[in-house]
This record gives sequence, C-alpha cells and structure tokens, in this order.
Amino acid sequence: MARLSDLYAAEHLEVHCRDLDWYLHTGLHNYGSVFLGEETCVTYGDKCSGPNHILPTKRVARYTGGLSVDKFLKKLTWQRMTREANRTLGAAAARWVTARCHERPQMV
Repeated sequence: MARLSDLYAAEHLEVHCRDLDWYLHTGLHNYGSVFLGEETCVTYGDKCSGPNHILPTKRVARYTGGLSVDKFLKKLTWQRMTREANRTLGAAAARWVTARCHERPQMV
C-alpha cells in the first residue's frame, strides 16, 4: 500500500489506521502533506493548521515538497582545487569519459 501511495504521490494523503505511528515506519516519502487520523482533516491543513496550502500536484511530490521559504533561498556552490587534486580528479574524469565513450561511441 505504501509503495502504491508513493507511486501516486498525492497532493493530500490521509492515513486512517489504529496505530497512527504506522505511517512513520512505512517508508512513505512522496506526498504533498499527510493528514494522520480522522480528526486531522484536509480542510484544516489547507486553511488554518498546515504549514502551507501550496502543495505539489500531478505526481510532482515524487521529487519536491510544498512551497516553503526554502524555495526562495538562493543556493550557491563553489569549488577550489589544489594542483595535486586537479591531477587526481583529471585522471578520474579521463577514465570516466573513456569508459563512457566505449559504451556509446557516438559521444566521441
């Protein structure tokens, strides 16, 4: 059941069972927002108790969550290498490219 739910990736997922902690151990990962138990209705989550009302639809919950402040943060990455690291990484990159070109000659 959990695998099917993750494949569907619902915007709103309601869990109704005797042991609501069951959800914590199921491996459910793909949903916009989960509502645990009959007292936790989607209407409340959408309008007043939930973290937001902007949730992923159309199976998008497979790779992202709902809108949050994190979506507005700019993430910057950087790299810096020593000459020795460049030699080591360059050799590894060359091996990888060579191996890939043998798999797919059209990449050359």
